[in-house]
Amino acid sequence: ELTLNTDYVGQPHTHDAIEIFYVLSGRFGHNVNGVPGVLEPGEIGICRPGDTIIHSVEGDEPAVVLTIWLPGGAAAPFHID
Repeated sequence: ELTLNTDYVGQPHTHDAIEIFYVLSGRFGHNVNGVPGVLEPGEIGICRPGDTIIHSVEGDEPAVVLTIWLPGGAAAPFHID
């Protein structure tokens, strides 16, 4: 589960894994391969390996997003002991 502040705008990036987002609250900007979109609470977004992705928070409240990577291990860079 990720909580992203209202000023969050990510850098373009790719993953070697499938990335699935489920928005719990807030509005989550989800730009995939140059196609912009906004996910609302209860909506799901999916990115394929190699997609170019830019995420952002849209609106005046943080976005809380459940993120799943398949296969596992793609989240290792985000792990904090």
